[in-house]
Formats: sequence, structure tokens, C-alpha cells
Amino acid sequence: MNREIKFRAWDKDFKMFIYPKKHFAPQYKDGHIAEMYNPEENEYHIIYDDDERYVLMQYTGLVDKNGKEIYEGDVVRIKGPNEILGIGTVTWNNKSADYELTNGLDFECAVGLEGSEYEVIGNIYEIEG
Repeated sequence: MNREIKFRAWDKDFKMFIYPKKHFAPQYKDGHIAEMYNPEENEYHIIYDDDERYVLMQYTGLVDKNGKEIYEGDVVRIKGPNEILGIGTVTWNNKSADYELTNGLDFECAVGLEGSEYEVIGNIYEIEG
């Protein structure tokens, strides 16, 4: 799958998502993702992949039926033509090198089914509180 590489980060201290600078393509380089803006502190932070304050999540390259970008950690409901196929959290599977849902449903296969629709209904951080 050819997709735009984007990240967001969950700030555990402020319990909110932070995003990269506008007009700046985040890059994974030297163990960090480029600067991300935290509006609560009104400042930018360099996010390192081993920083315990932040949880990095990558964009899947897909948007839901409402145009919302789908990231790792999002809880997604997938509905087929006649029934709900599943609800699960989007995760990355290193073994298959693909995104999947925690309920075992292959994420990209499910969203590619003819007549199916999918919708972000939350994410693991805001739902768990």
C-alpha cells in the first residue's frame, strides 16, 4: 500500500493528541519524530520513540466514511452490506507487516469489501480515559 507517512502522539501528561507543525512532513530520523505542537503548553516538543510521556501512532493511509484519518490506536467499526463485521482497535502486526483489528479481522481486507463502510468511533486512549 502506498500511503502518506504521518504520525500523531498521545501526550500521557495532558491526555491529548499532539500533531506535527503545520506544513511540515514528520520524518523518523535518529530515533525521533520531528517536532509536534502541544497547545496546552503552547510549545513544540521533539518526540523520541522511546519517550515514555508520548505514544506514537502512525497514519494507516485510510479515511473513514466521514473523511476522518485512521491511525493506529483508533477504534473502528466495520459494517458490511447487511451487518456489522466487527469493531476493533487498529494495530500494526510486525509478522504480517500489515494493519489489523484487535478482534482478528484483517483491517485492509475488511475495509476493501464491496459495500462495506468503516467509521472511527474513538481511540484506545480517550475511551479508556
